[in-house]
Amino acid sequence: MESEQKNAWFGLVGLSIGGVLIFTVLYYANVLATRPETYSSDPGRAKIVLAVDEGLKIGSERIIYKGLAEGGRFTMAVVLLAMDPEYPYIHNIGIRDAKDGFSLVGHRFELISAGRNRVRFWHIKDLPLLAMSRPGETQPQKPWLGPKNAWGP
Repeated sequence: MESEQKNAWFGLVGLSIGGVLIFTVLYYANVLATRPETYSSDPGRAKIVLAVDEGLKIGSERIIYKGLAEGGRFTMAVVLLAMDPEYPYIHNIGIRDAKDGFSLVGHRFELISAGRNRVRFWHIKDLPLLAMSRPGETQPQKPWLGPKNAWGP
């Protein structure tokens, strides 16, 4: 009788461990498939990760990462889809300068890292203004009336 109960417990524990392992494998397969490296909690910035010869369409243009160049530079190709979709315009951009920000096809970017196989950068989005200032004023005309402190008045 005791041996039957022991075997039942071993079977139950084995099934539980197997279920947890299967769930873990499926969960991590899903997380890795969604490319979490491109996540950004800031709505004004989107992280872009491009492999060599991989492109991304932004508006009516396409940008393509072409790899590293000599002298601490990386190469991006821009294809103007509306005007000349067959010809890439090559831009060599300095890595140090790009960390402070650079502009391609009318969009603003900030380099995170550039390597032989991959480039990572922020796409700085234009967000609508929540409060307008008059010319020459540094403060908005009507200040935001929300709480100064989340825990008090």
